[in-house]
Amino acid sequence: MARKSVFFASVAALLGTVLGASVAPAAITYDDWFASIGSGTIQYPNHTTSPYQVTLNWGAGTYGHAGGGGEFLVKTAGGDLITYLANNITRNFTTFCLEQGEHISLASLYDISVDQVAYYGTNIKQAVALGSGDPLDASTAVLYGAYFDGSLSSRVGGFSYNANISANALQRAIWSIEDSLALGITVTDLLAKDLINYANALVSSVDRQYQYYVDHVRVMNLWSPSAADSPVAVSKAAQSQLMWFNTPTPALLPHTPEPASLAIWALGLAATAAYHRRRRSCHAKGLGPGK
Repeated sequence: MARKSVFFASVAALLGTVLGASVAPAAITYDDWFASIGSGTIQYPNHTTSPYQVTLNWGAGTYGHAGGGGEFLVKTAGGDLITYLANNITRNFTTFCLEQGEHISLASLYDISVDQVAYYGTNIKQAVALGSGDPLDASTAVLYGAYFDGSLSSRVGGFSYNANISANALQRAIWSIEDSLALGITVTDLLAKDLINYANALVSSVDRQYQYYVDHVRVMNLWSPSAADSPVAVSKAAQSQLMWFNTPTPALLPHTPEPASLAIWALGLAATAAYHRRRRSCHAKGLGPGK
């Protein structure tokens, strides 16, 4: 009996593997999804109940989630994954939230609007009335842009994809920038500080490389769908997330060396220059090779 049980269990496992492999999750490219939402032309004060809906979840392949934050896996209303190619790797559209004080229900449907500001919490009435909101910080755009294009792990030491500490650190860095979260001295928070320092340094650079990310990262505001609500109803406000705007397959921003790397590079240039000056001097005096 035990042998039969093992045999049937093995057959069942094999069938499950075969059937599971044949039923891959449905997916849509980021290009097609982005085109379907009108290339981000929807602005909240101008839209009613939007036909552009998504669900967010802590699905397989997402990490972090400490404090109820990201990574969040974004799917279409029909449950399709949204995929894109970045840094030669096919990635799923994952995102992070901007505020701690706002909440969503995982796997629920939400209307979306694509904006350059976050509409949230205590100032939503004022934001709608003024057609304004909380502008997305440039440092947040840098961090999410580098995360989205797959280059963040090469820009900040200690950050890695598919890791809980890194995902939590990125979420806490965003909360610190956007929501004034106080960071401590845990491993996660120290990495969050490194992420913030990198972003702030890039934003402060004279060559304005950061503008690339500012131009391509937007706020994906979520709104609870309800035909009975007016477009300005506070009850519709859910959460503000991040998304890539306009260029689904991002080009990698030229890497900016960290200060230590710049110093080493400068020393290397100085040593090389000194070496060549010495060789020219030696040749001028007839002391070159073979002399």
